[in-house]
Amino acid sequence: MPPVIAVNGLYCRYGVTHALTDVSFTVDGGDYIAVVGPNGSGKSTLVKALLGLAGCDEGDVTLFGTSLQEFNDWHKVGYLPQNLNLFNPIFPATVSEVVGLGLLAGKRFPKSINRSDSTRIEETLEQMGIADLRRRLIGDLSGGQQQRVLLARALVNRPQLLILDEPTAALDPETRDRFYTLLADINRNSGTTLMLVTHDSATVGGCASKLLYLDKKLVFYGTFKEFCASPEMTGHFGGAAQHQICRLH
Repeated sequence: MPPVIAVNGLYCRYGVTHALTDVSFTVDGGDYIAVVGPNGSGKSTLVKALLGLAGCDEGDVTLFGTSLQEFNDWHKVGYLPQNLNLFNPIFPATVSEVVGLGLLAGKRFPKSINRSDSTRIEETLEQMGIADLRRRLIGDLSGGQQQRVLLARALVNRPQLLILDEPTAALDPETRDRFYTLLADINRNSGTTLMLVTHDSATVGGCASKLLYLDKKLVFYGTFKEFCASPEMTGHFGGAAQHQICRLH
């Protein structure tokens, strides 16, 4: 089986500023990758490059063995952005309607929700623990509830790969921890491959299988155990910073 993601020699820049320099890695099916790094390290640029939303100067990206330029199976990919401020209090859509949007992208015109889709929506709401919110307006929900709805929208099509760009940035610590537990359950129970961009490197270490540390170039990619045992990483980060990332291991 080809890797779910393969990145080779990726160079991206904005004007004269290099956002990513010679980044290469692969992600296998069932992996749970935590992408970490300082602000301005290119994490969001990497996500956009994987989704075809950012043009890069050099390098190749393949998804499920197909080059990004030829890839059309977007139903295999779910995406959860970092911005929670997507809905104002008067946005006239219910939770069920928002989740259903995740099924429309792959449909031909006229796009509509059928009985099978309604069943899929209901199953996903149950999986996310938000079935009781199905008729609530999305703008009336808390940040944590909205994030579960957006995750349900990304999952309703049952993607094989789920990419999340700092989805917990606006969540309180308790809600954030529950969200990480939910992602770990999805990875473990459904076999969904996850790539999570996060600042919570110490927390997500208890869930993710691998750490990808980015600082415009690939600094480290491997298991958390390998990272914590690496004298090279101790030299790069300093013992205190490495301990902060490894404190759950």
